[in-house]
Amino acid sequence: MGRTAVTLPIEQRESLKPALGTSAEVAEFLNCEEVTVRTWRRTGKGPRFIRVGRLVRYRWSDVEAWLAEREAASTSTPKVVNQ
Repeated sequence: MGRTAVTLPIEQRESLKPALGTSAEVAEFLNCEEVTVRTWRRTGKGPRFIRVGRLVRYRWSDVEAWLAEREAASTSTPKVVNQ
């Protein structure tokens, strides 16, 4: 028998998302290259992160807060500096 795909409602999918994401997962979420996320981290311009030994992880809540800080109503809205 074949496998049947099951699509969960967005609320249920969100509850299944792990609390921490990798640089690659954050890059995929933001639709950018992983090297961009690493550069932001190195220069202090990206979302807050957690270092666990050599591993780097991002709380999804921190990524969402970082995005909210950058929300603009128009292109003439002043840029966020050093964040």
